[in-house]
Amino acid sequence: MKKTIYRFFVDDAKEEAWLNEMSAQGWHFQKMQLRFYTFIKDESQQYIYRLELINGQPVKAQKEYITFLEESGITIVQQFGGWIYTRKNATAGSYELFSDYASKITYTKRGLKLSILTLLPMVIFSIVNFINAANRDDAFSYVSLFAAILCMIVSALTTLAIYRLYQRKKALEKQQQLFE
Repeated sequence: MKKTIYRFFVDDAKEEAWLNEMSAQGWHFQKMQLRFYTFIKDESQQYIYRLELINGQPVKAQKEYITFLEESGITIVQQFGGWIYTRKNATAGSYELFSDYASKITYTKRGLKLSILTLLPMVIFSIVNFINAANRDDAFSYVSLFAAILCMIVSALTTLAIYRLYQRKKALEKQQQLFE
């Protein structure tokens, strides 16, 4: 049996937790397109899912890393938009893509950097479109206004993601200091 669910996530940790909850219920992630997640029902298996942003690394390093994961018994379920969705059979035990605080902090900083680089053009684009909409009185002004509002919504969601990543980074740094 197959089922498709629409979900929109700003926080990759919440997305990962949801995929693991679905797996615990016997629904196993197969693919995601435009935030529509497809699952297959199989109660005889349970998987542990992990997500990782690999964007920002050289293509050769990405391919080598994916090969390393596959040789480690980890299945790459999907690659999408710079992200990889991985899974491993739960009977093999838990697995983490980042096992120490330093690598978790580095990974979180990479996500912060990418999010900030995404936010800046969106804010600029929305300002330009607001100005364009204000200075025109034709049908194009509505298109500019719509584009500006859309960019502001994406900017707000990206800002929320940045805030959550920043909180995660601070918590990891605090935990790292406790265990040093």
